[in-house]
Amino acid sequence: MKRSTLLFILPALLTVTVFLVVPVLSSVYLSFFSNDGEFVGLANYVEVLSDTRVINLRDLPRLPPYGALIHNFIWIAIHLPATVAIGMVLAVLLKGVRGGGVIRTIVFLGMIVPMIVAGILVRFLFSQDAGMVSRFFAAVGVEVLSGTWGAHPQTALPSLILTSVWLWAGYSLVVYVSALAMIPVSLYEAAEIDGAGPLARFRRITVPLLKPATRVVVIMTVIWELKIFDIVYASTGGGPGGSSNVMALEMYQKAFRFFEFGEGTAIATILTLLTMVPIVAMVRDSVKPA
Repeated sequence: MKRSTLLFILPALLTVTVFLVVPVLSSVYLSFFSNDGEFVGLANYVEVLSDTRVINLRDLPRLPPYGALIHNFIWIAIHLPATVAIGMVLAVLLKGVRGGGVIRTIVFLGMIVPMIVAGILVRFLFSQDAGMVSRFFAAVGVEVLSGTWGAHPQTALPSLILTSVWLWAGYSLVVYVSALAMIPVSLYEAAEIDGAGPLARFRRITVPLLKPATRVVVIMTVIWELKIFDIVYASTGGGPGGSSNVMALEMYQKAFRFFEFGEGTAIATILTLLTMVPIVAMVRDSVKPA
């Protein structure tokens, strides 16, 4: 490597090393020690994974809490397909439509809303007294969903997930809009001449050619879902009774509320490993030969 090239990348390399590599390695190191500084090996990991606050399979399929890790997976199972579907469908429907840019802007507003503010919005939207969602269900006679969602274990987590769909759908929409612009119009024209209807063109042309964009959306969304914290902290605090707790919040509580730094850093390490899975998939995909 040329010396001039090294000088250009050195500032970025130092920044990543100081603010990313060193803290990550320090976290991994601390996760093998107790609060007293005694080396305990994998004991913190065993304690974390056996803690019902993290994994609580005994209550399945009864009411939550199911544990922070299970809640993260539930979040992914609901939020990921909803975000992908909404972004793709809206990108297709709004393509070339007058006023489509305005609608795209409204959807994208969720991306610029601070997550702390979004958490406060959840408390208002799903409040029995002033919430639009709760009042809507009360108006249509669905009494089960007309209360304050954040106050009940059955609805606390769904209220957060539904709000997060709006918060992240803008990202999905922007990626798909950009990808759609790269698909040649001639493909649709040829399919239309052959007698293919709108649904057939969407299924046979749009969806396959959007696979690279879908891959990006899925990977980035999973990373975002695994590290979700702000909206939960600001709205429900993981309650009631841990029914909306997630891994990042559990890490924060272990380390800075209960001062169990070994278990807190163990959760941080587990979260890092989980987020590395989609990151490695993205890197491997980017280096594949064309």
